[in-house]
Amino acid sequence: MPVTRFVLASLCLLTACAPRSARAPIAPPVGQAAMPPAAGHVEQSAGNPPSVPLLPEPPVMPTVALPTPLIGAAYIMARLNDLRQAGVHCPSGPRTSVPAVRFQVLLTEAARAQAAFMANSGRITHVGPDNSAPRERVARLGVNAAYVSEVIYLQRGGQEEDALRWWLNSSVHCNVLTDPRYAHVGASVTPGAFGTAFVVVLSGP
Repeated sequence: MPVTRFVLASLCLLTACAPRSARAPIAPPVGQAAMPPAAGHVEQSAGNPPSVPLLPEPPVMPTVALPTPLIGAAYIMARLNDLRQAGVHCPSGPRTSVPAVRFQVLLTEAARAQAAFMANSGRITHVGPDNSAPRERVARLGVNAAYVSEVIYLQRGGQEEDALRWWLNSSVHCNVLTDPRYAHVGASVTPGAFGTAFVVVLSGP
């Protein structure tokens, strides 16, 4: 993977944040880019976050004829459940084992729509093209949950492990992904003109 790359990611805890204006398109990276502030209420310092070891690779999944974005999403959801069940050391401290989250097709639809918007607009945002917030988008699809969170990441040439590593190296992102209040998950990995977008939507109970 090239040393020079542009990495942006973010998280929105929907019980705490309101829709914001969409961000400007990503500029091509020049040299080593500093990590920008998160798009939600979490400010990230510039530079690379401390390294957090990931668990060993999960067992090889059976090969099935699925669209490319869903293959990447299935990998992320499998790895997420590995981390939740085994426990992980977040930057804020150790997180104990919590139950796995279950796949929810409606959450995946919401994740896919936002990932496509980000990848093709270059905007790292929780605001949809219709100015909607994540909670609104999942509610329109029929999801009525007490807790809803969306985790996003965009990178040129990005891979699933890049997104997972970035999230695990952020205290807030890591804590949310391992939060026992979430019971369902949907995800999308979508390539576009501005890079590959990774979106995970969690809901619970």
